[in-house]
Amino acid sequence: MTAPTATTAPAEPVTIARIRALDQAGHSPRAIAQQLRLPIFQLGPVLALTDEDLTARHAAGQSIADISAATGIRQTLLQRLLTNEDESPAPSPVPAAAEPKQADAATMNMIRLYTEGQTLREITEATGTSFNVVRRILLDAGVPLRPASRRPTMNEETARAVVDAYTAGHSIRATAEKLGIGRALVYDALKAAGVTFRPPSRHPVVTAEEKARMVVARKAGQPIARIAEKTGRSRHTVKRALSKTPPPRPIDLEAARLYEQGLSLTQIAERAGITGVAIHGRLVRARVSLRRPGGHMPPPAKQAQILAAYTEGETLRSITVRFRVGSSTIFKIVDAAGVPRRRAHPAEK
Repeated sequence: MTAPTATTAPAEPVTIARIRALDQAGHSPRAIAQQLRLPIFQLGPVLALTDEDLTARHAAGQSIADISAATGIRQTLLQRLLTNEDESPAPSPVPAAAEPKQADAATMNMIRLYTEGQTLREITEATGTSFNVVRRILLDAGVPLRPASRRPTMNEETARAVVDAYTAGHSIRATAEKLGIGRALVYDALKAAGVTFRPPSRHPVVTAEEKARMVVARKAGQPIARIAEKTGRSRHTVKRALSKTPPPRPIDLEAARLYEQGLSLTQIAERAGITGVAIHGRLVRARVSLRRPGGHMPPPAKQAQILAAYTEGETLRSITVRFRVGSSTIFKIVDAAGVPRRRAHPAEK
């Protein structure tokens, strides 16, 4: 039995007269373009010509490229108009319905493995087929798929190792890195074992003995990953323990004393003959809470001198240069003393 083929009526030729007739009949440009399979923006240039004019130009020796340049009509469309051809695609024959194939041995093997309880991933590894192919074969065979598990499972030995590591003081993150599994699996194993979770700590506590061992290992040239593996801590914890701020030095304590007296970083740096960045490092090493930029006030004695200079009529610019303070600091001192602000000096405007 031969496969049936689709038949259609012969298509009408595409001519300028036919396009003009459709336009005069009231058809919209979009309807004409869809019916004749023409670009809608080409209808205007086409209607400006006639079939006789187009044929005469072509017969006079003008090439299609020359006509296209003169009229603005595409060369492919000109070719259709000259040959009176329609670009409607010829219908392809409808193939006969293929007979269903019987399941081969590989498909039956996949179905058997899946019904025995193996997962799609396990069947993929056993058969060497991709995950999507295995899934499609099972669906085409009408095998109902089980809901995928959200998380993989672990064996009893790994679960005991998780509990032992956590109860020994390791965090969930450190336990996961030590055993090479995800933190979600560690959490599930601890929850299944009924382990009481410790409150989360932002920074794990490292004892002095642990830190000493880390420092010795680091000085010996061991990498952070190796130290973390030996100590059972995460790499982040090892890095933080090794980068702890050292105890403050006498010069750090001196910078802290001057800073607490109200001096700025710039003033302390000028006294010490170093940069403000270096003073900032000394204050951090001394564990001093830094003020916001511009938020410090001069010592009381200096505030009295600034107030006296202001009340004696000295200009703001002169006071800022002499005492190395800003105008906002001067106004704070003046307002705190209850002295009314004077009008700005003409030189300060």
